Amino acid sequence: MKILFVDPILRTAETNEIPPAATIKESLPYNYCRVLHEQGHQVTLISCDDFRPTAAEDHPFPVVFLPSRLGKLFPPRAIPFIPGLAGWLRGRHGAFDMVVCGEAVGLHTLMAAWLCPSRTVVWHELALHHRMLGGLASRAWFPLFAGLLSRVRAIVPRSANARRFLSSWFRELSPLDVEHGVDGALFDPLESKEDRFVVVARLVPPKRIDQILRSFADHVRLAGAATELWIVGDGPSMEDLRSLAVELGIADRTRFLGRLPHERIAGIVAGSKAFLYKAYYDNSLLSAAESIASGTPVLITRSIDNADMVERLGLGIARDEWDHRELAAMDARAAEFARNCRDHRREVTVQWQASRLVEAFERGNEPVPKNVTGGERRRRPRILVVSQNCFAPCEAGVLAGLRREFDVRWGVFFPRDERTGWTEDEFRAMGRQWGIPTRVVRLAGRLRSIGVAREFRELFRWLRDAGRHELVYVNSTGFPWLAPLVLLRFGRRRVVWCLHDVVDHRVKSRWSPDALYKRAIARWFGGFHFLSSNQKELFLRLNPGRRAYLAPHPPREFGPGTATPPTDRIRFFFFGFIARYKGVDILIEAAQRLWESGVRGFEVAIAGKCDDWSEFSGTIRIPGIFKLDIRSLDNSEIPDLYTGSHYLVLPYRDVTQSGPLASAIAYHVPAIVSDHPGFREFGEPERTILPFPNEDVDALAERMRQAVEGGTAMWESMRREVADLENRRFSSQACTEAYARMFRDHLGTDFAASYVP
Repeated sequence: MKILFVDPILRTAETNEIPPAATIKESLPYNYCRVLHEQGHQVTLISCDDFRPTAAEDHPFPVVFLPSRLGKLFPPRAIPFIPGLAGWLRGRHGAFDMVVCGEAVGLHTLMAAWLCPSRTVVWHELALHHRMLGGLASRAWFPLFAGLLSRVRAIVPRSANARRFLSSWFRELSPLDVEHGVDGALFDPLESKEDRFVVVARLVPPKRIDQILRSFADHVRLAGAATELWIVGDGPSMEDLRSLAVELGIADRTRFLGRLPHERIAGIVAGSKAFLYKAYYDNSLLSAAESIASGTPVLITRSIDNADMVERLGLGIARDEWDHRELAAMDARAAEFARNCRDHRREVTVQWQASRLVEAFERGNEPVPKNVTGGERRRRPRILVVSQNCFAPCEAGVLAGLRREFDVRWGVFFPRDERTGWTEDEFRAMGRQWGIPTRVVRLAGRLRSIGVAREFRELFRWLRDAGRHELVYVNSTGFPWLAPLVLLRFGRRRVVWCLHDVVDHRVKSRWSPDALYKRAIARWFGGFHFLSSNQKELFLRLNPGRRAYLAPHPPREFGPGTATPPTDRIRFFFFGFIARYKGVDILIEAAQRLWESGVRGFEVAIAGKCDDWSEFSGTIRIPGIFKLDIRSLDNSEIPDLYTGSHYLVLPYRDVTQSGPLASAIAYHVPAIVSDHPGFREFGEPERTILPFPNEDVDALAERMRQAVEGGTAMWESMRREVADLENRRFSSQACTEAYARMFRDHLGTDFAASYVP
């Protein structure tokens, strides 16, 4: 077969100044042409002259470089304009059986679709709109040119994510996904692996190598592992990362190897037990495919296109915000994952994928199944998310995964004086990384101010500018203006409202303004999201027949901790706002009775803000066993409370659901809790939590005695159970799937069956 391969962009450039290169032989288009040539096809490669190598090269097939024009308007690194290509194709396309064009968004693709559609294959990689001009160029491209591009022989996605993206615009696609491939001859699996993890990446902030270092430090500290971390690559962050390794105490376990030849990298990857990558977003990550071809499993984020294949074939772990827990899981399952990589390595080679590209051309397009495109509908359902800043960090753990199935727009608002937690810029940066349009608003007045109503209205107007919405999700009470404005702006049927507490704590009157406002929300809207089953059941008892959904938040973390628990005593701790219903007085008295009974080798830390500490300080008669920090803590101080203690103690008199207990799950800290349904649901008695009867001081003292006498062996055993609980029920992946089910169920028959990924 005579094949013309048209790909103007041979390598990625971070700026419009394309760096020179001595060869094009390591580029993906060239390797595909080389392999197709080796498989017996007659191949010609056309590219942009801006990517011409600096040194003269011999090629086994023709390579044509055509000049680009109007570089300021059409930058060659993004969307080059090659006017000479049209004339070249017009005079020569009849000599070729198959014309391959990289990417649907490209002027070269339009030329081929216009001049030789029956011979053209569009091989598309991007799973999100191109960020050029803030995404406007790509968003305008498909409505304008989808009809013309639909005329081609085949539109071939490079990943499952790209398929979902393309199915929003095209009624027919190739039935085959043809992914990036790696040279199977270059990467040989090794049976024996060294005790090391490897990172291959450019050392720049978006690659999040600093987060890999922190997770690795936690893994070494908590698991006592003798593992090393090798980092291959260079970049402006090199010295900062070296300093961070020293600060984290892992400089002796971390090797920065700099930029290496491809052959040397292949040997290092093949001899490592896992490849690590933690960037928020990449396309089809070629280095991950190289690792799999080398028989080395991968630990990557689910936002990367390779994640579907990794999960489907068991080639490693894909999780958006992975940390030391996933490193421990990789240690435990490394042999199993490596065996799967060796079994499936052929599927990631360029030799295999090139043959599939030819097969895709021969088969042509087929109608997209209705369970992908929803019949006549041309886009994914749009979810508008409105969050208050205090809840938004929890949602951040699921939004990156939801964007695979839904078109998400995210609006975050901050009360006027709220200065804790993530900043506005951090939320905006996160939205950019995930490709989610994000608007962050700092309210000028108090939540109760009438002026806030106008600011909410502006936020809603921005959300609706995206076009017709299918569902609006709200996570805030926003008392008193938010609910009536949502009702007026969006109606009731499409709204799902997150209710954290169905009934307020007993200290509040059910006739208080807040309680009346919540009851109004329960009457006004069509669906309600609950974070715990006991709150969902209570809501349905009070509001029978309403639509209620259960989907937990991923437990909130506040960053990695550097503290470790003392080795000569058991440290119990209480954390959170201190009020009487939280039972701090019960904890104080239980600790003192335990001490008076002769038990030693423990201490109690109490940390948090209290409006009137004198109410509790007067009950302390043995001050030596308490470590008190009675103030509002900064978020950066919270991790060390968890990592520096053995057991969280929550002797609440009344609870709906507990943020401190959820964070304990994230940090793998077992807890001693009063026996309420709101606690039992987030733990497993005798395995991750030790419950005691409500307000029973002696029973709490007995539980603390068990913990002291059980020592570090009992604590380590419970920590492993908490880690297992988190992985099974509260991981980002599990929570994302629960949110997706909730949205599908509420969208109902119009969409639920149409957009299941």
